[in-house]
Amino acid sequence: MNDIIVKAMLRPVFKLNSKSRLKISGMAESSDSLPFSWLEKVPRLPNMTENIPFTLYFIPFTSNSCNWEKKILSFSSHVLITFLFCVCLAHAGQRENFPAAAGVALTTDSIKPLQIGDTIPEALWNLPLQMVQAGQEGSTTITLNDYKGKLIILDFWATWCSPCVAAFPKMDSLREVFVDDLAIIPVTKEKRETVAAFFARMHRETGRKAFSVIGDDVLHGYFRHHVIPHYVWIGPERTVSAITEGEAITKRSITEFLERNIVPLAVKHEELSHYDPNVPMMMGINQVDPGDLSYHSVFTGYLTGINPSLAISQDKKRITALNASPLWLYRVAYGEFRTEFLNPNRIRLELADKDRVTTDLAGVAYTEWLNKYGHSYELVVPPEDSVQLFRFMRQDLDRFLGYRCNIEKTLTTCLVLRRTSEEDMLKTKGGKAQMKRDLFSLNIRNMLWKNFTGLLDIYYLQNIGMPFLDETGYSGKVDLDINARMTNPSELNKALKAYHLELVEEERNVEMIVLRDKQQNEKPE
Repeated sequence: MNDIIVKAMLRPVFKLNSKSRLKISGMAESSDSLPFSWLEKVPRLPNMTENIPFTLYFIPFTSNSCNWEKKILSFSSHVLITFLFCVCLAHAGQRENFPAAAGVALTTDSIKPLQIGDTIPEALWNLPLQMVQAGQEGSTTITLNDYKGKLIILDFWATWCSPCVAAFPKMDSLREVFVDDLAIIPVTKEKRETVAAFFARMHRETGRKAFSVIGDDVLHGYFRHHVIPHYVWIGPERTVSAITEGEAITKRSITEFLERNIVPLAVKHEELSHYDPNVPMMMGINQVDPGDLSYHSVFTGYLTGINPSLAISQDKKRITALNASPLWLYRVAYGEFRTEFLNPNRIRLELADKDRVTTDLAGVAYTEWLNKYGHSYELVVPPEDSVQLFRFMRQDLDRFLGYRCNIEKTLTTCLVLRRTSEEDMLKTKGGKAQMKRDLFSLNIRNMLWKNFTGLLDIYYLQNIGMPFLDETGYSGKVDLDINARMTNPSELNKALKAYHLELVEEERNVEMIVLRDKQQNEKPE
């Protein structure tokens, strides 16, 4: 794949589609402290897309929020199509085929998406929905009508969506509080086999008997969305009362709705403005003829109505960042999309006021922070200057943001992956290249070693508080079957012993992006 455009959605993930286009996005939604250790240690992503096939999501930063991302990549001609995990921000709609339900004729043409205030159609109200539950064989059938008279909250999720899964305990506790008045129904497009296997592992690890509607296209058709988790409130009178993020689902908000019919104020919005992200700022439909522009550099504050995103053209002549935090701008300009700098453990802030460049806020609070401190930036250079794109960007940031940034070698404790013998326990036996993964296992067949180490570095081990280094020297294609909590270095280490590998904490001199306050009277370089 030689024609790759890298696009990074800053609050939600990475996505690779059949048109050879790589998108990166992130997400965030605050979550309560969870009682189960495996949930607490799930990597935090900023929101995620539901464009699952050929989609690769990645979390470019750590957040104390519950909207995260999925899948990971290799920045070479061999793009790693890896199924990572949750945050959920898909901006290219997956074609939807809506199967007819038993006794109910529902086709693509017959489904009109519902909005707040709309009444649930009779066909949907009585539509048979297939459900699976941990500890039960096969599936059962339910309808929305089974919960008539209650507040119904549809919880659109996926097994790869970490924030979705992390919200399960919260949803269970709310069901117990409002046992007679509330039905929270998880809904996923994923197949029964995938969901059942995931629930079985969850039950073994936590004792939780999760359940969900499976293989759904119809509810997804009526309540279309790009980002999960996604919550639809259906009132006892069968009308769509609210569409929210997870932060709006609380004991207080549900009580106010049931007792006083007060809907949550934090309504979820996914609308985009007329900005075309495939055309440079102020060009084409963005007001300027592309043929008239040879070079420009634009720096603005927060742009209302524009989804946070980052894009660099394949020919490296243009870079566009919309509603990005100052830290993200510096990470791009100095990291130049090098894989190691996608890990947040490679950043060091030496600032008097860190809250002006980055934040752990999520949801509405994050948007308000971004409105105050975020920026939009675009740089277009002539073809002959494409090799200097990032250097020009660094100069612009130096002039406009007023911080001092460098890449410096720093002696720091790292988590080092190394071999314990010369015997090759990794070499593939051949066959079809494939990868299967979730929070409890990773199975790789006939794929490059760097696909595995990339997953560890950028995704699984992003929250360990130290850089990850691969010192195995291995580079070939491998077969791996690992059964462990992939975010837990201790459990992962036990599983790696079978391959004559180990993870050890050792000090190394590693490159770090260091951001400092500029000294008074210090001039730009």
